[in-house]
Amino acid sequence: MSTLGFPGGGSAGAGGAGKPGGPTAAEERPEVVRYVIVAWAIMLSGELVRLMVDVALSLADPASLKEEARKAAKRVGEPASENLVNLSAYLSVGVAAMFSLLLLLVMVWALTAYAQRKKWAETARRMLAVLSGFFALRMLMVFMVVPSAYGGPTALLATGGVVQIIIGVVGVCAIMFATQDEARKWSEPADEAKGSHNRHTPSSI
Repeated sequence: MSTLGFPGGGSAGAGGAGKPGGPTAAEERPEVVRYVIVAWAIMLSGELVRLMVDVALSLADPASLKEEARKAAKRVGEPASENLVNLSAYLSVGVAAMFSLLLLLVMVWALTAYAQRKKWAETARRMLAVLSGFFALRMLMVFMVVPSAYGGPTALLATGGVVQIIIGVVGVCAIMFATQDEARKWSEPADEAKGSHNRHTPSSI
C-alpha cells in the first residue's frame, strides 16, 4: 500500500492518527472520507471529459462564435475579414478551454490537499463542496434550458448533456459525504484535531 502525506512513513502502531511517523493516510481514512475522495475524483474526471466535449461542440459548429466576432467588429466600427473572424472564434474557444482547465487543475490540487490532510485541507473541502453544488445546479439547467439551434452532430450534444447529468449526480453525493462529521474532522489541522481528542479523552496517570 502506498503512503500518502505523512513524512517518515511508519507502521500502524508507531504513532497517533495524523502525526508524523504514524499510520499511512490510506489506513487512517474513515469510510466516508474514502467515499468523498472517490466522488470528487470521479466528478473532476467527468468535468475534464465535459470540457473536451464542449471544445468539440464549439469546433463542430463555430457559426455562433463567428457571428459574435462579426458583431464585436461592427461595434468597434472596423470591418473584419473572414480570416480575422475565424481567428477570433477559434481563439475564444482556446482561451475558454485554458481557463476551464486551469480551474480544474486548481480543484485537483485541492482534492490532493484534502486527501493528504494538508494545512489548508478544510479550505480545499469547502472549495470542492461549492464546486459540487455548482455542478448540481448546472445539472438542473440541462433539463430547464432549451438548446439553441445547433448545426453539429446531435450525438455530441447529447453526450455533453449526459456527462453533465452524471457529474451533477456525483456532485450531490459528494456534498452528502463531505458534510458528515468524519469528513469535516479529517480536514481539521493536526494540532486542532489532537486538542479536540485530548478534551474528550481522560488523561492517564
